[in-house]
Amino acid sequence: MVGLAGTSPLSTRLGIDDLLTIPSKGWLVQDAEQQSLVLEKHHYYGNVHAVEKLRQSIEIWYATSEYLRQEMNPNFRMTDPFNPVHMMSFSGARGNASQVYQLVGMRGLMSDPQGQMIDLPIQSNLREGLSLTEYIISCYGAQKGKEGVHVK
Repeated sequence: MVGLAGTSPLSTRLGIDDLLTIPSKGWLVQDAEQQSLVLEKHHYYGNVHAVEKLRQSIEIWYATSEYLRQEMNPNFRMTDPFNPVHMMSFSGARGNASQVYQLVGMRGLMSDPQGQMIDLPIQSNLREGLSLTEYIISCYGAQKGKEGVHVK
C-alpha cells in the first residue's frame, strides 16, 4: 500500500485542459483561407490552370501546417513546461510530436483513395472536434492504415 500511495503524487494525469491549442492558429488558418480564396478566384477567371491551383493550394496549407507544427513545442514550453502532454510526448515516453500535433494543432492535408492530396485540409484538431466533412475525409486514412492487417 505504501508503494501506491508514494507513486500517486508523482504520476502524470491527462485531462482535456492539458491539450493547449496554439494561440496563433486562428489567424494563420484565416490567412490561408484568404490565400485559397484568391487562388480560387484566379482559377475561376482562367488565370490559373486546375493542376496549378491544386499545387498552390497544397503549398499554402502545407506551409500553414508546418508553421503551426513549429509553434507547438515553444507554446507548451512557455505556457506550462510541466504539462503532461508535453512531458509524455517530448520525453519519448509516450506518443510523438505528430500525434500531439493532431490533438492540439490541425490534422492537415489528407490523401484520397488514389493517393492524390486533397486540397481541402482538415483544419480542426482532435480537441476541438471534426466537422462532418472533415471526419469523412479523415476516414479514408484510418481505413487505409488497416489494409496491412490480414485475417488469418
